[in-house]
Amino acid sequence: MSKQKFLEKLRDGDFSNQTIPCFGPMSKNCINSLSNVSKKSKMPLIIIASRNQIEMKEKGSGYVNNLSTQDFMVDLKDEANIIVGRDHGGPFQSQIDQANCLSTEEAIASSIESFKTDIDCGVTFLHIDPSKYSIQSTNIDGMIEVLVHIYGELDEYAKIKEKNVFFEIGSEGHGPEVDDKEELHYFLDKVTERLKRDNLDYPLFCVAKLGSYVLEDQNIGTFNDRILKQDTKKIEEIVSLIHSYKLRLKQHNADYLSPEVLSQIPKLKIDSINIAPQLGLIESEMIIQQLKTNNLNEILGEFFSLVDQSNSWKKWTNSEEPNLELKARLGGHYVFSQQKFIRLKKRILEVVPDLDSIIQSSLSSYLLDTMKNLNYWRA
Repeated sequence: MSKQKFLEKLRDGDFSNQTIPCFGPMSKNCINSLSNVSKKSKMPLIIIASRNQIEMKEKGSGYVNNLSTQDFMVDLKDEANIIVGRDHGGPFQSQIDQANCLSTEEAIASSIESFKTDIDCGVTFLHIDPSKYSIQSTNIDGMIEVLVHIYGELDEYAKIKEKNVFFEIGSEGHGPEVDDKEELHYFLDKVTERLKRDNLDYPLFCVAKLGSYVLEDQNIGTFNDRILKQDTKKIEEIVSLIHSYKLRLKQHNADYLSPEVLSQIPKLKIDSINIAPQLGLIESEMIIQQLKTNNLNEILGEFFSLVDQSNSWKKWTNSEEPNLELKARLGGHYVFSQQKFIRLKKRILEVVPDLDSIIQSSLSSYLLDTMKNLNYWRA
């Protein structure tokens, strides 16, 4: 399926009995794997980049291969079936904005500037995440106000620039439970009312919590249990509610779900899912495995130490001091673009010259299996 036909079908058609996977660009190997799998399957794949992963050059770029939005999109211009989306765009969603101690107003303006660069560069999907809209306390009405403000700015800008973009909305939050139906109903009522009042184009996706929640290398939320116990009534109610507003449902945090669980997602009419940290973990695991297999113990220790000192692993665990190998599995992908790791990798390649091929083969196998389980592609 061509990118254009895919986008037309997504906007106007039916993906019944299919769930569209969206994947995070955790590393250069990950991006190459996504491109190769798209070519092999002849199916479009959506890359969803957070502001920390890929960011406009003027705001310091991102940790993925030190890529800016501008360079990232230039690199992908010849990849016919790769579609790019912005994941968790919004105020205070960038570590740089947080580090600069911006005010609420400055953070909102910064997110709009980042989004506008996305539009200029050809990013197709824009996820407006207002959940961190203030450095003070937040509430759902405040989120709605900020969401509609940013939405209006971007909708107008895209039309001026004659760019086709699709919006993803939601009062995004993380947690192991399914969204409260009444609260989501309130959110959707208020947002759609404001969008109609302001003559703004309708969004394509709405994010909802369905109980998937990632901690360390597991999905510990209630989603797994509900699927396996066939207790899916609350999930089905949320899916039905979002569809009643003529929106497609996007499920975040779908990492580390078993093939058995993944295969049930299309049956629940969940339109799309996001997977990201698991791809980073797969690459880190392959590096650790090769270092152990080839007795590169000194380099392994240096890799463990580098990730440990980066504190990147802390985002994914509640443990104050997990073992060094777990830290490296969880946070390794954050250091791949650091000069210290690049020097380490040169030493690894002297012994394991096909390291990148090994990593990409493992990633590609996972991607293809996931696409099959979601009924998105069949060999």
